[in-house]
This record gives sequence, structure tokens and C-alpha cells, in this order.
Amino acid sequence: MTTELFARIPLWLSLDGGVRALPAPARVALYDVAAAGGTIRCGAAPHSALEALCAGAGEHLDLLLDRGLVEIDGGRLSLVSPDGALWEARSAVPLNDGQLVEITGIDGLALLVKPSVRSEKA
Repeated sequence: MTTELFARIPLWLSLDGGVRALPAPARVALYDVAAAGGTIRCGAAPHSALEALCAGAGEHLDLLLDRGLVEIDGGRLSLVSPDGALWEARSAVPLNDGQLVEITGIDGLALLVKPSVRSEKA
């Protein structure tokens, strides 16, 4: 069951530096919204809805709205994924355009890569 919960939390939400810099209650509330499918009912009281997810999260609603992480529409509070979020790839050795690479790690929103063994044989 724990695996299912984490499978519903998008990778960008776990790795985004802006999200990671949020106060803990706000982060927990965002994870809870993600685990609920990305949307929760908030009616006319979004502050209270966030408080129900995590004590102290309601006071950070304006911050979440200002950063574009959530939106409120028709009594629903929804998680907003970043538009056009691109992963940067970093390598310790120079790479050519179109070269196959293997992912060796993650650093924030950067993928750490190395040349693929398959590309060297081609």
C-alpha cells in the first residue's frame, strides 16, 4: 500500500527545488493532494481544506497560489504541474548531439549521465 501512495506522487513534485523549499506543512499538503489524484474538494474554504490535510498548511495557501503550485476553481483545489519542465543532463565527459547516454543519478532537476556502452559499439 505504501508503494501505491508514492506511485501517485509525480516525480517533479518530489524533486522541484521550489517545493522542497516550502514549509513542511505546505509540502505535506501538496503530497496529500497528489496522492488523492491531484484534486481535492475545498468548497469556499481552501484554507480549511489544506488544514485538514496537514495542520499549519492553511496559512501557506497564498504562497502555494503565488508560486503556481495549486489553483482553485469551482470549489476544487488542484495541483498544477510545471509547464515545459525540462530535465538538464550533465556529464563529466563531453557528449555529442544525439549520443546515447545512461542515467547514473539525479541532482535536483538535473540527470547525471555518462555515454552509453551501446553507443560506443555502434
